[in-house]
Amino acid sequence: MNTKILLGVLVVGAGVLVFSFGGNKEEVIQNEEATSAEVVNGVTFPDDIPESVPIYPETFLSNVREDVAEDGVRNITLSLETSDSVADINTWYRGALSQDPWVVTSDRNVGGYILLKAENENIVVFTQAASHTDRGVQVITQRIQIK
Repeated sequence: MNTKILLGVLVVGAGVLVFSFGGNKEEVIQNEEATSAEVVNGVTFPDDIPESVPIYPETFLSNVREDVAEDGVRNITLSLETSDSVADINTWYRGALSQDPWVVTSDRNVGGYILLKAENENIVVFTQAASHTDRGVQVITQRIQIK
């Protein structure tokens, strides 16, 4: 058998194997009142995020990063995935972050991305949604800053 053909068959077979076993995520369904979620691929939704922080509904939680700055400011960055459009995501966040006690303090288009910032007492929320067409999802980056 030709070595190139054999190598091609092995590469395609390995790709199918990785695809078959690598992308199964449990869905994390969030609603406007919920603030905790299930474990997804080893990623857990922090329990201590203030209940007033709006989280886009029916998303997959793909990553959480937490930092505490020298001045004691805590930053929690969530990566959420959804099949909804970027326009729908931005519309939802504009509405959710405009409800009392939240106030949208910045709504800017930077390089084609909508960057939203809202404040509520000692909490600041920053959001951005980006389309990842190669994966067929939109990724929401939501940073929650607690002073």
